[in-house]
Amino acid sequence: MPASSTSAPSLVARMLELLGLDQGMKVLEIGAGTGYNAALMAEITGDQELIVTVDVLDDVVEQTRRLLASAGYPRIRVLARDGFDGAPEQAPFDRIVATVGCSDLSPHWAGQLADGGTMLIPLEHSGGHPLFLLQKDSTGLRGRVALWTGFMPVRGPLHIEGLWPLGYLRPGSGGPVRAADPWPGFGIRRPVTRPGSLDLADDEIDFLFFLGLSDRRAGWLDPGPGLNNGPDGWAAAGPDGIWWWKDASLVAELDGLYQEWTAGGKPAIGDYQVWFRPVQAPYDLPERGWQVERRYHRELLTLG
Repeated sequence: MPASSTSAPSLVARMLELLGLDQGMKVLEIGAGTGYNAALMAEITGDQELIVTVDVLDDVVEQTRRLLASAGYPRIRVLARDGFDGAPEQAPFDRIVATVGCSDLSPHWAGQLADGGTMLIPLEHSGGHPLFLLQKDSTGLRGRVALWTGFMPVRGPLHIEGLWPLGYLRPGSGGPVRAADPWPGFGIRRPVTRPGSLDLADDEIDFLFFLGLSDRRAGWLDPGPGLNNGPDGWAAAGPDGIWWWKDASLVAELDGLYQEWTAGGKPAIGDYQVWFRPVQAPYDLPERGWQVERRYHRELLTLG
């Protein structure tokens, strides 16, 4: 697999909008890529030396430095290191942004973010990397889910295996069974309203996010969002019906979670309030809330 890539221009533009960059802001970017995003941020902030981008791969760093220099951006700081460590010698930063899919927040980033600063991180969740837009205040990091995206996974300590299934088994001759008619209106493709949404219908994205909070078997299968029990079977829903393979009981479980999501008003990904706390710190789960325990942080969510 490739070690580095450039995101679609529409997604790059949307992420820059979400960051709310302005003149004079100092930015740390995790994942250098081609340097394209760093150059754009340098233009917005007005000073190349305000942009620090890091990458764990020496050949990517060498290429990024060369490309930036040839494009007229030789003073952007491109550092060869694991993004997990950040850049403490350059801190504090007004903004921290990751352009690679992470399984957790680094425990070092919050300390390198200025008070009142903003962090934009694609965090692994049921097969995708929704963008978490977080602000630093006196209680820690809090914010919301801004957009559903998909990124190349990070390497090193920020990658965690097994948070949610990353693939599923395709049946052979004993193919999947169509169990039921589709939920009314579910999965019907409409004009894309969320750049970077991987061409999914809005309700598929929103239900998939809820599904990932409710069940760690959640994931995206060819029919649509579903429950993936590995070699023991799966069930998934799409615009042409609900399908299952090996284990028909998963259909009832999936339908029950869909009814729960529907009874709650079909919350969209942007309807959740999110807090992050170190895993070793005491916490109170919000009433009618959810939690996702990652390696270094506990993610707490509630609606409203």
